[in-house]
Amino acid sequence: MPCKLGWMCGRYVQTANVAEIKKRFRCKSPDFEIVPNTNIAPTTIIPTILAERDERRVVRTRWGFDFYDQKTGKEKAVFNATAEKVAKSNFFRKSFLTRRCLIPATGFYEWPKVGDDRRPRLYQLKDEEIFAFAGMWRDWSKGEGDVSRTATIITTESNELVGQLHHRMPVILHQKDESAWLDPGISDEKALLSLLKPFPSKLMSVEVATLPSTRTASSRSAPKRKKSSK
Repeated sequence: MPCKLGWMCGRYVQTANVAEIKKRFRCKSPDFEIVPNTNIAPTTIIPTILAERDERRVVRTRWGFDFYDQKTGKEKAVFNATAEKVAKSNFFRKSFLTRRCLIPATGFYEWPKVGDDRRPRLYQLKDEEIFAFAGMWRDWSKGEGDVSRTATIITTESNELVGQLHHRMPVILHQKDESAWLDPGISDEKALLSLLKPFPSKLMSVEVATLPSTRTASSRSAPKRKKSSK
């Protein structure tokens, strides 16, 4: 049974195409199309990067670790995991130590909780169009021989910018730390946990956004991505 979580990252943006993801993450081209999506919600099929046999590979996962709620008898999905508990929780520990992944993104949303302005805010990086959330993956089976690969996004305490709206934010990895996070040979808890810190506010931007419906979000009609200054 999963631990009590600090829900936060429930919608994000991924507008990079196959060529851009291949170049940014130095991975092999996937055998499926990556469709830009400006409103990715839990249970959506998402591109996810794994390290296998010294190679980075893009695979499809479903966003959310599935489990059966014994109280209700229903299947549920855990789409966030708190950085403070991933090493301690029986539900997450195995994935944290051996099944880590990168989840490509170009932005994420958060909403004001007070006042009349309920328009979503879009958070992006100033100098990087494409970045990666720290993720974990696992295979899930209903016991009928049907196996699904699923992923979850790790959250941490917010930086000053995101903290104006919410006390949690998704873990955005620094590019220099992505290899260590992916490396299945690294299992040092202290070293891994040191990567799960709030991304610096000064490197991020925020703007008011119009959130498209999940039906129309998978298209080329995407929020304008930041131009890289590099």
